[in-house]
Amino acid sequence: MADNDEVWRWDDSQAVEYEGDAAQAHADEMLMETTGAASPQEAADMLLGRPSLAEQGREKSETLHFKAPASMAAYVKAKHNRSEYLRELVARDMREHGRLRTAVH
Repeated sequence: MADNDEVWRWDDSQAVEYEGDAAQAHADEMLMETTGAASPQEAADMLLGRPSLAEQGREKSETLHFKAPASMAAYVKAKHNRSEYLRELVARDMREHGRLRTAVH
């Protein structure tokens, strides 16, 4: 990757061409790496909208409200997608404690 003050230029000699199944596998791998997803479907779900944390998406959603110190609130508000950020924190904690059975990035 170029430094901030360098201009990146396309270099045909560095290009790699994929076709068919190899192209799909490479695209899936790149999407999963970029999103942190465990599967191509999970990566696609993340890119198209937030994935369901409930098993097979059947669990009812609820809204949570809570108070936090101003510094913590400012940190969360600076995130691009606050809802997704907080959902991921809770999902990670639930996975670590064996309470979440679905694979969420």
